[in-house]
Order: sequence, then structure tokens, then C-alpha cells
Amino acid sequence: NDPQKRQLQRLTKDAKRLAEEVAELARKLERLQAKKPGESLKKAGSSLGNTSQAAAGGDGDSAEKQARSALEDLQKAKQELQQNIQAAQEDLVREQLARLETELAGLLKRQQNLLSESQRLEAVKKTNNGNLNRAQQASLRSLAEEQRQLAEAVQQSSEAFSSGETFQLALDGVRQQMQRAHRGLLRRQTDANVQTPQQQA
Repeated sequence: NDPQKRQLQRLTKDAKRLAEEVAELARKLERLQAKKPGESLKKAGSSLGNTSQAAAGGDGDSAEKQARSALEDLQKAKQELQQNIQAAQEDLVREQLARLETELAGLLKRQQNLLSESQRLEAVKKTNNGNLNRAQQASLRSLAEEQRQLAEAVQQSSEAFSSGETFQLALDGVRQQMQRAHRGLLRRQTDANVQTPQQQA
């Protein structure tokens, strides 16, 4: 009967360890705001309770059967939770990518508008011997401010999507080009020194 007791203790220990793993996975799933673990986890909890009752009542055979059943149920629950976590993570990535696509499309449109305005001002400068009138200079200052704000918006996007290192590196490069264009605009440049980084952004 001693080997049976050791076997039961080992099974109980394994079940407890697996139950802790399943509980951790359940917490992770909850953090991802995914659906709750299914029937396997409930069944495992019930089996573990029955194991304790059978062991306390001195029924070693029943306790061993219940422990084995609990282990099987916990394994199923663990697999179920891992699948749910994977699905939740995939859903989250899809949502983030859709949001990023929309956000990047808006940033790109704004950058294209700034580039068009830089090109327009450069054409005016060329026809006026490099000079701009007051209204055009005000437009240039406004353009520089909009370019700075756009660079900040890209920085915020980069921080929001920092979980993807590739995204962050790409957005950092875009932000640097926008800042370069901003500095050129502040120096009243509208030529290739400004337009090239605007195009590369």
C-alpha cells in the first residue's frame, strides 16, 4: 500500500503543478480580454476535489483514478487555454494592424499635402528670385509647424505600436525624415533639402 500512496502523492503533486500552470494561463487569457476557459477546467477542478475527498476517506484506488482523471482534464484545459490565448493574441494583432493601417494612411496623406505645399512655395521662390511675400512666409512658418506636429504624431504612433520592433524602427526612420524636413522649413528652405526627406517620410 506504500507504493500506492507514493504514486498518489506524485499524481497529486503533478495535478497541483498543472493546476497552477492552467491558472496562470487563465490569468493571461483574462488579461488579453479573451473568452473564459471552458468545460475542461471546470471538470478538472471537480476531479481534483473528488481526489481530495477520496484520499481523505482512505480510498486509494478511487483517489488514484480521480487524480489521473484530473490530470487528463488539466491537460485538456491547458491546451484549450493555449489555443484561446493564441487566438486572442492573433485577434489583437489584427486589430492593431487595422488601426495602424488607418493611422498610417492619414499620416501619409498629411505628409503628401505638406510636400505639395513645399513644392508650391519652391515654385513661387523660383519665379520671384528666391523671395517670398509676407503671406507666403506665413504659409512657410505654418508649413514648418505642421511638419513638426506630424513628426510628433509619428512618434506617438511609434510608441503606441512599440511591441513590434520592426514597426518601431520603420516609424523612427519616418519621424527622423519629418524632423529633417521641419528643420529645413525653419531655415526657409523649400527645395530638395526639404522635399527629399518629405518624400522619404
